[in-house]
Amino acid sequence: MPRAIALAALALCLLAIPAAAVDLGAVEGRFLVNGQQIALQHAYAATEPSAQGDRMFVRVILSDQPISEQDLAAFPDSVLAQINAGKLHALRFLIVDEKGTLDATDVFLSAGMPTIKDASRLELQSATEQALSGRLHLTAPQKFGDWSLSLDYDLRFAASIRQSGE
Repeated sequence: MPRAIALAALALCLLAIPAAAVDLGAVEGRFLVNGQQIALQHAYAATEPSAQGDRMFVRVILSDQPISEQDLAAFPDSVLAQINAGKLHALRFLIVDEKGTLDATDVFLSAGMPTIKDASRLELQSATEQALSGRLHLTAPQKFGDWSLSLDYDLRFAASIRQSGE
């Protein structure tokens, strides 16, 4: 399915869910790591082809520091030094179909890098070929014993969508 048709289908199939308006490129809300607030402020989105190349996904990154276009293209490998030094904190999630289905949420922290599958929820407020907005939240706080890490988040975001190959 061509990229434009897939993204148009994504936009048409989503239910409008009321949410507070967030400026494009911004994040608002709560992100708690071991009870400490981290202010995620930047939202990025880009399309990417599936491994089979038969459909397009949308990958979203929410971070506390700005990330360059070059670093976004190679995320997270391009910024691992900043993550490990505690200078960058981020969440990354993948929207896998035109229904707005969330695959998983990857957490990038110096304290650990868990993936959250079932407890992470995505509610899209709007989606077009150019931008999307919504709410990413947990059904309950999550604990990761391997890292002595507890997480909780309830975030609203809006991001321009960079098309694959741009």
